[in-house]
Amino acid sequence: MRGLKALLKELVGLHKTLPELVTVLMHNVMAPDSTQAFTKDDLEYACSMVVEASKERYSPRSFGPVTTISELDTFMQQLGHSATHQDTADEAVLLVDRAIQVVVLLSLRWFPMKDNLSLPEMSDYQKQSWLPPAFSYLVGQVLWRHRTAGPLQHTSVVENLRWITSVPDAREDMIDQINTVFKIFSGGDGRVKLSQWRKVVELLASNPELRPRIRRCEPVRACYGDMLGHSEEGLSRKSFKLMLVKTADLITVHPFVLFKELASHAETLQRDAA
Repeated sequence: MRGLKALLKELVGLHKTLPELVTVLMHNVMAPDSTQAFTKDDLEYACSMVVEASKERYSPRSFGPVTTISELDTFMQQLGHSATHQDTADEAVLLVDRAIQVVVLLSLRWFPMKDNLSLPEMSDYQKQSWLPPAFSYLVGQVLWRHRTAGPLQHTSVVENLRWITSVPDAREDMIDQINTVFKIFSGGDGRVKLSQWRKVVELLASNPELRPRIRRCEPVRACYGDMLGHSEEGLSRKSFKLMLVKTADLITVHPFVLFKELASHAETLQRDAA
C-alpha cells in the first residue's frame, strides 16, 4: 500500500482525471494468460463506480454503492490507508484516494464488473481470504511495471515477487520448484553463470508456444549486460527469479507463464541430476 500511494502521488501531478490516472497506472498490466488485464471500458466503469459512491457517501439518503464501497475502506484501513473526506481542499489527495479504491475494485476478479451496478456484497471469507492476495497480486504487478519511477527505485517492494504465486492456477510449491531448478543449474555454488542461463532459456524455448517469442527477442543477449551488472560470478537465486520476470517482459508474456513452465521441468531435471 505504501508503494502504491507513493507511485500515485507522483503520477497524480501529471494526470488530473481519475480515468486518466488509472489508465496510466494500469498500463501494460497483464492477465495470467498474457492478454491485457483490463479493457478501457473496465477501467472507466470501475472509476465511475467509485465516483458515484463518493457522491453518495455523505448524502443523508446514501445507500447502495456506499455500503459496499465502505467495505473496501475497511480493507484499506487494515493496510494503513484511511480515505480522506471529500470536502478537503486538496484535489490531488482525493484523486489518490479514489485511485486506490479503483485498484481494490479491479483486484476483485471473481465477478464480471460490468454486470453489477455496485460492488456485490462479500462474505467474511472473501474479504479475509480472497481480497488480500487479490490486491497483492494486482499491486505487485503494477509496482513492477512502474519500477523505474522515482519513488520506487531502490526499494525492496518492487523486487518482491510473491504476487506471481497468487495467480489462481499457481501451484503452492511453484517457488520451491524454481529454487530446485536454480540449484541444479548453479551446480550448488549459489550462482548461475551466463552459459547456464543460456541453457535455462533453451529449456523455456522447448515449449512450442514460447519458442517463437524467445527466438525473436533473444533474451540471452538482452540480459547479458544485466547479468554482468549483478556480478561476473553470475546470478544469485533472487537475481535468477528477477531475470525470469525481465525475460517475460522482453517476450511480452505474464511472468507466471515462465515460472510455471520452468517449474514443470524441476522433477525431470532433479531426476537426471541424480
